[in-house]
Parts: sequence; C-alpha cells; structure tokens
Amino acid sequence: MSKHDKPIFLADVDGVLNAFRHQPGPGQPQYKWRRIQGYKIFFRPEWVEWVDDLVAVSDAYWASMWHSAAVDHFAPRTGIGTGIGRYIDFDFHHERALGERTGGGVGPYKHPGIVATVGDRPFVWIDDDIAEWQHHWAAQRNAGGIPTLLIQPDPAVGLTEEHVALAHQFLGGC
Repeated sequence: MSKHDKPIFLADVDGVLNAFRHQPGPGQPQYKWRRIQGYKIFFRPEWVEWVDDLVAVSDAYWASMWHSAAVDHFAPRTGIGTGIGRYIDFDFHHERALGERTGGGVGPYKHPGIVATVGDRPFVWIDDDIAEWQHHWAAQRNAGGIPTLLIQPDPAVGLTEEHVALAHQFLGGC
C-alpha cells in the first residue's frame, strides 16, 4: 500500500505535542521539557511512541505554525514525529501573510492549506485551535462520504491516550 492509499494524519505541535499552558500538579501527567528555538516545550515521553504508531498507518504531515521547524528542530529534539518529513506551508496557501491576518486563532488561518493538502482523501487532524465552523465543515465532509475526524485537545494537557485511540480507530477504518 502506498502512502497515498492511506488516510492522512495532520499533527499540530503547540497545544497538542507541546502542552504550552501546562500547569504541573498532583494527578497531572508527567512532562519533560526542552528549549527549542527559544521556546520551552513541555511534552510527554509516551508521545514519541503514540505519534510513531499513527504515522505508521497514515500519510502524515505537520500541520503546525512551526512549518519546517517542526521537521528540522521540534521532531529531532523531542523524538516526536521523526517519521513526519513533510509540513504544510500555510503562508503559501493563504492570501495574506500571517502578520496581516485578522480573526481568532490560527485554525482558520490553516484552513486553506489543509483543504489543499487533504483534497477528497480521508484524514484526521489533531489541533487545539479548530474553529466551530471547521467542525461543521468536517461534518459536511463526513455526510458527503469523505471520512474526516477533527480532534481538539486541551492545550494545557495536549495529546491523550483517548485521542490516540480515537485516531487509530478512525485511521484503521478508512
């Protein structure tokens, strides 16, 4: 099976694989941290294996505002997503540069690049910043027969075992 026969997996960094609003405390998962490109990154060691497992059953892309830095800096320094060699260049797919955009969050900013990347293929997108209208867009794709799953983690926690199980179930069913 070629990678193009597999469903697409889109992975964000901040808020998913970097619990950037992480508040340590009792009962919280244990996070490691690294300083990468001036940012303090909080991540769970198990994310390495979890993401590797998702990459193995998908055609994976970084869908992060880190762009090429996800491939060149984040993955090598954390060990997470080292098998993801491609990223979506959101600036290329958007009419205005990031500094010129208006509106809330980067989820809507990412949308044109995501649409161009996934086309009519099944995909799962894990991102903490997804707008309500994007959830409706995903529901319309599903209703039209194109399997689409959006998973939106709490940015203070990031990726959970439940998210991974849901993504595996989805990817395995496509």
